[in-house]
Amino acid sequence: MTTPTLPLPAGVSISPGSSQEVTARVLKAQFGNGYAQRMGDGLNAVTAEYQVSFDSLTKAEAQAMNAFFRERAGWQAFYFTPPGESVARMWTCEKWRIANADAIYDTVSATFSEVFAP
Repeated sequence: MTTPTLPLPAGVSISPGSSQEVTARVLKAQFGNGYAQRMGDGLNAVTAEYQVSFDSLTKAEAQAMNAFFRERAGWQAFYFTPPGESVARMWTCEKWRIANADAIYDTVSATFSEVFAP
C-alpha cells in the first residue's frame, strides 16, 4: 500500500496560528559533580508535532478532510509538507475537530504527529 498525501483543496493552506513543536529525545547519564553524558536516542531522535487549522473550508471540503482522517484511523501515515519546507514528511493524525464557522464554512483543526517508516 502506498502512503497518500493529505488532499488539500485548491487554494487552501494552513491558517495563521498553526504551530509546530519539535522534541529531541536525549539519553542522559548523570554522574557526580554535575558531570553528564548525553546522546541522541536512536536514528530519528528529533520529532515534531503540528497543531494545524484550516479555516474557511466549504462543508464539502471539511467533510472530505474528515473522511481522509477517518480512513487513516489515527495509525496509518500520510504525507504532508509544512509551510516553508520543500520536502513532504510522514505524519499520523489521531485527533481532529470540525467546527461550524457559519452556514457555509467550517474549520478543521488537527494534531499531526511525525512518524518514521523504513
